[in-house]
Amino acid sequence: MIVLVDTNIVLDVIQKRQAHYAAAEETWKRVEERALDGRVSAITFNNVFYILRKQVGVDPARDALRAIRRTFGVVPLDQAIIDDAIAAAEADFEDSIQIAAARLATAAYIVTRNVRHFASSPIPAVTANDLISILEP
Repeated sequence: MIVLVDTNIVLDVIQKRQAHYAAAEETWKRVEERALDGRVSAITFNNVFYILRKQVGVDPARDALRAIRRTFGVVPLDQAIIDDAIAAAEADFEDSIQIAAARLATAAYIVTRNVRHFASSPIPAVTANDLISILEP
């Protein structure tokens, strides 16, 4: 199953955000183990670097990018994604890019903490907890 993992889930793992860490880490682990085909949009790298560079510095931020790249497939940011995102009804342009990337990747789900931001998405948005429940027999 292909899933597009939103930036906030990636940051939950990298920053060990305790309220959200366990389910996000389980999602990451399943992608590492190839039980899930996890993808991130190309903008995830920009977002993560921007946030981490300010908090922990350039070198640790680059290490985080390497870990993301080793683990996840990357949905490229190209003209078609931008056109799709511009045409979308989402108030947040970044969310529109994530939805367009999920569509291009033929993702079954967008895994995010902000499910309500994806209310009009043709790809269902689920939390990491919800995804783990879906995957359990």
